Amino acid sequence: MALFDNFPSTSSSSTLTIVALIASTVIGIFLFLLNRPALPLNAPPYSHLSYPIVGALKFWSARWDFFSESAARSRSGHFSYYIGKYPVVGLMGEEGRKTFLESKQLNLDEGYGYLFVPGPAPLARFEDEGVMKPFWSYFSKRLLTLLRTERLVPLVKVLSNDIDGSLERLRTQARSGKNVINPYDTLYDIIFQLTLRAMGCTEIAADPQKRRQLLGYYATMDRCITRSSVLFPWLPTLSLAKWYWSAFRMFSMFNRVIEDRKKQGRREDDALQYMLDCGETTERIVMFVSGSMFAGVFNATINAGAMLAFLAHQPEWQNKVRKEMNDAIEKYAAPDTKGRPVEERLASLPLEIWESKFPAVDLCVKESIRLNLMGCGYRRNISDKPIEIPGSKGEVIPAGHFATYHLADIHMDPYSFPEPQNFDPARFLPGREEDKKSAYGWIGWGAGRHPCLGMRFAKLELTLATVFLLSTFDWELCNDRGGPEPRGLPGIDLRARAPGPPEKIGLPKRSVYVKYTPRNEA
Repeated sequence: MALFDNFPSTSSSSTLTIVALIASTVIGIFLFLLNRPALPLNAPPYSHLSYPIVGALKFWSARWDFFSESAARSRSGHFSYYIGKYPVVGLMGEEGRKTFLESKQLNLDEGYGYLFVPGPAPLARFEDEGVMKPFWSYFSKRLLTLLRTERLVPLVKVLSNDIDGSLERLRTQARSGKNVINPYDTLYDIIFQLTLRAMGCTEIAADPQKRRQLLGYYATMDRCITRSSVLFPWLPTLSLAKWYWSAFRMFSMFNRVIEDRKKQGRREDDALQYMLDCGETTERIVMFVSGSMFAGVFNATINAGAMLAFLAHQPEWQNKVRKEMNDAIEKYAAPDTKGRPVEERLASLPLEIWESKFPAVDLCVKESIRLNLMGCGYRRNISDKPIEIPGSKGEVIPAGHFATYHLADIHMDPYSFPEPQNFDPARFLPGREEDKKSAYGWIGWGAGRHPCLGMRFAKLELTLATVFLLSTFDWELCNDRGGPEPRGLPGIDLRARAPGPPEKIGLPKRSVYVKYTPRNEA
């Protein structure tokens, strides 16, 4: 047996293999980060918070702190840094904002594709009418078609019925004494269903179990977009495996719906049927739906939940919305609904009334977005020429480099918005118009060359959800047991990387609760 004593055991061989794999991965990451372009001399000054090899760590942990502290060290306010191997210019102030939003050389697709949503979709190219186009070009074309007035008019009734179903569940809970909710959780479910109804398919939107399954896949994919997936998109991590597995299961769910329709010769009046009639593949359909979920649900659910919390804390704005609701019902509800429950009367209001007769809701939405749309936007200079930043004395965004702009630079600017942490929808009214004090003084729906293409539907679903909720219940801020909440609402955490409920991104880290009372039983 001594002959074999010098051979490594199986256990030792496995250990050596693991060590070798780890060492190879670490070396690969090191070389990947080391191989990054140098900053030209006329780029903005290098941030003192961006380090060799690892880049700007504070960009991930305290984003606004990173932007504000880096800008404070720069004479122009602009600064350079690295996200992994990618060179980035941080833009600040009015001129930086105008450059970010107006420059034709700055490309949104590649900015978000590399730095925000890594994966196959953002940088994919599809053939459309014989021409290879980026995914977002294809996505935008399909989205705008689905948001035409002729498609939205009949959808209002369907969305109203979906919301009424959610209201009935809340009524049932209230009758059993469970009338305290987390507004973010409740509105997440409602907005997810409405978005799926408009951008997905009837079979899943109408089935609570399938909807929960799809929501689980979406939530998993959202969680798997991590720092490492941005920095090392080629690294086979567990998060990447979960992302692809969830994408596959999402694909399988829609594929089953498509195959069932084909077998049964059945058609539905929904987005899925429209795309099938256009000859789209299942892969493209799933990419469109998942893109719609990320683009729509991501922000709309946070703002819907936040707005309900704000309104619960400020009953005077609840009353303003209800006055608009009563006026709209009195003037525009279908005559045959007179004497019927308020939900039925609201459901009979035509699209143009929902889009034009609720200015108080519009103000609340605008203020909620200002307070909650944290994080930064991304672009990339895809030209072969540098972009000069006006007023910076020759500083540029070099060719091939990325650009970022943090929304708190304007949305939390105390000059533009006095007491910026306060929820005050009246700040946008004539006579104050605080968003008009500087160029692009409010950019919640996008601005410049990239306005939000889904703005029309997002505003519609937020208005529908808010008005229906206020028509049926009185709302009050409370603690988790339904008692008074003396602390009020949590403050806005400017360090957040993206919108999110207070318990996930805010300081103090505590959940928000609201209590509701059925109005006909109050």
